[in-house]
Amino acid sequence: MRVRQKFSPCAALLAGLCLAWSAPGALAQAYPVKPIRFVVPYPPGGIDPSLRIMIPKLAEVLGQQPIVDNRPGANGLIGADLVARAAPDGYTLLFVAASTMVSGILLSKDFKIHPLRDFTPITELYRTQQLLVAHASVPANSLRELVDYAKRNPGKLSYGSAGVGSSFQLDTEQFKQVTGIDMVHVPYKGTGPYTADLLAGRIDVGILPMVNLRGQMNTGKVKVLGVYDTKREPALPNVPTITEVFPAMIKIGGGAGIYGPPALPRPIVQRIYEASLAAMRTQEVRDFHESVSAVIYATTPEQFTAAIQEEWDKREQLIKLVGLKPE
Repeated sequence: MRVRQKFSPCAALLAGLCLAWSAPGALAQAYPVKPIRFVVPYPPGGIDPSLRIMIPKLAEVLGQQPIVDNRPGANGLIGADLVARAAPDGYTLLFVAASTMVSGILLSKDFKIHPLRDFTPITELYRTQQLLVAHASVPANSLRELVDYAKRNPGKLSYGSAGVGSSFQLDTEQFKQVTGIDMVHVPYKGTGPYTADLLAGRIDVGILPMVNLRGQMNTGKVKVLGVYDTKREPALPNVPTITEVFPAMIKIGGGAGIYGPPALPRPIVQRIYEASLAAMRTQEVRDFHESVSAVIYATTPEQFTAAIQEEWDKREQLIKLVGLKPE
């Protein structure tokens, strides 16, 4: 025989409060129950090696195998926009460079998204060392020789970038303005194909993450002319920083991080952050990033949010200074 219980508004309210208090913990314990897709909005060979080396530890901590989904196009904004529109359930995440989420968005006419309004920042994993390099065929062995040659041959040199609006374009345009030289911009769909063409001599000059030149700096294919930082790179002690030679250059940091769709529940954010932190602490992952002179950050969501806002403000100022317009 079914026993009907008398309805009590107070009891119902108490039960609802208990459910609300327990929901975050229950959500964190349940997530994930299926594979997590990490959208990398560039071709393979750019930043995704950093993510792929983390996958074994992420799988161990999360209990699910992460999937890397390369979605190149529009300087990474096609893949980023895909994640901005995804369900806030933690099963579609974005692993992306800061250049896409700041410079790329600021210089795009077609994608009206914002890194804080349309995404949930989870963690900035690392920051990379960037180098100004020239193909071996370029008759210059220093930054000043490069500038002198470019001034004698305006428009003869080409430079590559990871796409229109990428930080690589913005930084090189700043270099052009500070030094008074003229070079032709050749945009690519990511740093992978851009690096390949620079190594092959199809373009002459470029600012690239050091990770992209792993194993290539001593092959004679390229010349490392400058470090895009305020201090020298320990692995390249004889290479000056660009700001040493041209103090007017403004240095802005660049790295990569993980974002979720907007309104991603805090328990899921925390779960992903903790799994990422555990992965970044493994010896294999640390050795990999050290080998490419990337500094591990693994910031909290709050720290990452603050860093994005700071980067946004600086890039916005630099874009106005250089005079680039959204395309």
